[in-house]
Amino acid sequence: MSFLEETGAAAPPIAESGDAAPAAPDKPRRIWPRVLRTVLLVLFSQYMILAFGVGLSVAATLRYFVAPQLVADFETIAKALRP
Repeated sequence: MSFLEETGAAAPPIAESGDAAPAAPDKPRRIWPRVLRTVLLVLFSQYMILAFGVGLSVAATLRYFVAPQLVADFETIAKALRP
C-alpha cells in the first residue's frame, strides 16, 4: 500500500471499490491549445523572417555605405602617420 492510499488521499482502484461504475466516456479533446500553438508558431515564424530581412538590410547598408567611409578615414590616418 502506498503512502497516498494509507493517508486516504488517493482513491482506491476501481477493482477494489466494490461497485464497478460504468466507465465514463473520454472527455472531448480541447482544441484551443493546438490552435494557440499553431498561431504562436505562425507569429514567431513571421517575426523571425522579418528580423532576418531587417538584419540583412542593415548589414548591406553598413557594407556598402559605412565601410568605405571607415576605410577612407583609416587610409587618411595611415598616410598622415607615415614619416
